[in-house]
Parts: sequence; C-alpha cells; structure tokens
Amino acid sequence: MSSKVKGPSLKNISNKANRDLAPPRADRPNSSAENERRRLVLAVAATIIILLIAIASLLLTRPTNTLSSCGSRATPGLKYACYEYFANQTRNASICNNLPVPLVYSCVSNVALLSLNSSMCIYSGLPSSYRNLCLDQVGVSGRNSSVCVEMNSTNESVCAYGVAQAQNFSEATTCGYINNNTLSMRCYSKYYYQQAAATKDYTYCNYLPNVPNNTILTNILSTSNTSRIYDAYAYAYYNITPRGLCYSNVAYVSNNKTICTSLSGINSQLCMEPFITVKPSNESTLLASCSEVPADLQDVCREGVLVDEAVHNANVSICLSLNQTNFKDSCISEVAAKVGNSTYCSYISNVTAQEVCASYFNISK
Repeated sequence: MSSKVKGPSLKNISNKANRDLAPPRADRPNSSAENERRRLVLAVAATIIILLIAIASLLLTRPTNTLSSCGSRATPGLKYACYEYFANQTRNASICNNLPVPLVYSCVSNVALLSLNSSMCIYSGLPSSYRNLCLDQVGVSGRNSSVCVEMNSTNESVCAYGVAQAQNFSEATTCGYINNNTLSMRCYSKYYYQQAAATKDYTYCNYLPNVPNNTILTNILSTSNTSRIYDAYAYAYYNITPRGLCYSNVAYVSNNKTICTSLSGINSQLCMEPFITVKPSNESTLLASCSEVPADLQDVCREGVLVDEAVHNANVSICLSLNQTNFKDSCISEVAAKVGNSTYCSYISNVTAQEVCASYFNISK
C-alpha cells in the first residue's frame, strides 16, 4: 500500500499569508532609523506651528490701515492700541475719546506732548494730576515757561525750573516764572554765573553773594564744565565767596588777570592762581619771593609754600608750625593721606575737617 505525501493544507497556507500581511506587534521594538525619522517630523511640525503663531500675533497687533478698522479688533487691548496709534500718528486728541478712563487721559497727554500743544492739556477735561503732568512735559520739552503758568504755584515753580534747566539756565526771564524762593535763587545764581563766563563780563558776578555760601557754591559748580561739586565745601571752608569764584572763572576764561584786582584776600589769591607760574626752586627762595606779592597776600603765600614743602617731604611738623588754621588743617590732612597715618588727623583742630581727614581712611579700607 503506497503512502501519500500530504502537502500543505489550505488552512495552513491561509494562516501563513495572514501572518505575512499582519502589521508588527505593538510590543515589537522600532528600528533606530524609524525613531530618528519620527523625531525629525515632530521637530519640523513644532517649528511650523511656532512660526504660524508668531505670524498671526504680528498680524493681530500691527496697526491697521484705517481708523475705522480699530473697532473690529478681536480683543479690547488690540482695539485700544489701535486707537492710541492713530491718535499719536495724526496728533488728533479727539481719537482718544474712544478709550476708557484712565487710558483716555494718558492718550491725550501723549498727543499733547508729541504736538507740544498745551491747549490739549487744559481743555481736554483731564484731572488735575494728569493736567499738571501734561503741562509740565509740554513746557519742559518745548522749553516754554509760559505753559507753566496754567498750573498751581507749587507745580508752576517746578515746571519753570525744569524749563530753565532744559535751556541750560540761559534765560533770566524763565527764572522770573519761579515763585519758590529756593528754586528761584538756584535758577538766578546759575544764570548769572554762566552768563558771566559766556559773555566774559564779570559784572554779572555782582548779582552773586560776596559772603561764603556753600549752597550757592554747590549750585553754580554743579552746572560748570568741571562739575566739581565737592570743591564747594573746600571753597566755603576757605571763605571763598560765590562772587569771588565767579570773578575767578571770568578771569580764567578771558585770560584777564586784571579782573582779580577787584577782589581781596583768599578770593584774590584763587583768582590769580592760574596766572602764577612757579619756577622750580628751593623753599627759602620761594619764601623770599612771597615778599613780591601784595601785602595782604604775603602771609597766605608763605603758608602755601610751607604746605607744599610739608606734603613733598611728608613732614607733619611743618604743618604744625603754620599760623593760619585753615592751612594747618589742610596740610595735616594731605600729609596723613600721603603717609597713610590716620593718627595725624587728631592734630586737626576743626572738627569737620578732622572728620573729613578720617573719612579718607574709612573709604580706602
């Protein structure tokens, strides 16, 4: 009996075909190439989404071509920004009325400032705080002190001083708008000091006090080219007056030492200092040359020579031998700083000068 060889059944063939066509199992690991391709696709998609969001945002926030289109903006913020944009561009404050309070106030103030039109600040119905700020900005930016008179007295003075500052204190009439005595004094003193230097006319200096005044000295030095505000304390300490400093400045800028003859004492010495050429010499020769200066300056000359000698040789004993307290204290302070010995400060008689000397060592630590 012959045996038959069984071939594959139809069922087996069908099962095999199904297995070949079936997708891979969920738990079957993907290849590294497939993972890399998937990450690349996701990155590209994310980049496209970000770009689309950015473009949409730009299109939404960019001002439209017409004012009428502002009302169709989707959100209040974009709508208000649109109105403010056209109000500023056209310098038309009435457009600001489309905004709610208090945005309408800031919008009107901005338009007034851009157009330097103070009438917008006054007749727009702004509250007093916005109105004063609006007038101040328009006045200072336009350098127009007449705008400031629409404010109350306190704000008017601050506004007018701001205008004077913007004008670099070149107009005396602006100082006249200042009702506050302190600000008025500061304005006029800066004006006369700078006008004297600008015109090289020392007669302007006569409007400044001829007695030591640290407040005015600090004030006028803060607007000078050197801006040496710290010198004001030293000048006041040595009894330099605002008028004397003004004369000295005019003499220097005009190269005219004859102006100094109108001064006396330490003020005259300060004025003459730029015109004195000191030739290298020993102490005895320099002291002898002091007899050639005017009689009221001879003692000052001798003390000054000895101070230079003491500092040059770091010899505090020379300082202690000086007669004038101002020179002695200054000399001790300079020698103390040079040799780095704070104990020398205790030799200074003036309490304020002693504290200044000691402060050098506190700062330098």
